[in-house]
Amino acid sequence: MIRWITAVSAMVGASLLLSACLPSAPPTPKPEPEPPAPQASDARDCDAYIIPYMPFSVNSSQLFYAANVPNAWSGVTSSPSSDISVDVIDDQGTHTSLGQVAVVAPQQVVKLTTPITQALDAQGVTSTKLALRIQATNPENLYIYSAYQTGSDRAIVRVECVKE
Repeated sequence: MIRWITAVSAMVGASLLLSACLPSAPPTPKPEPEPPAPQASDARDCDAYIIPYMPFSVNSSQLFYAANVPNAWSGVTSSPSSDISVDVIDDQGTHTSLGQVAVVAPQQVVKLTTPITQALDAQGVTSTKLALRIQATNPENLYIYSAYQTGSDRAIVRVECVKE
């Protein structure tokens, strides 16, 4: 009987020692918070729109759109055409004005990609990393959209409203 009690005590002690030495189960990882959904630029009271980063290379493509929405959508009383001009800054800090690249009529969506890339070529801009500032003569109803694709990676670039 004493041998049995000693054997049981030894097994319990070994079990406790073993459980103290074994690593515990890893904690359940907390889910990452969802990033905020991309938002359209805030057209209200914007003096300019900033696209903080856009890659330009033979392996990338860009998308730029401007929409001059109806008055009923934005609550303003008039919706005139808007001249669109663009400035860029490259990764070396060089500022280049591309001038007026398009006109967006009321209740119209205009793809700005081709006029912007043609203006970059005309100005001799060869940098592969640019930030853009888009200005409009009548920004009240204007919304800007931008995105790019590099290889299989696609990204929507948040357009920031600037109040100067």
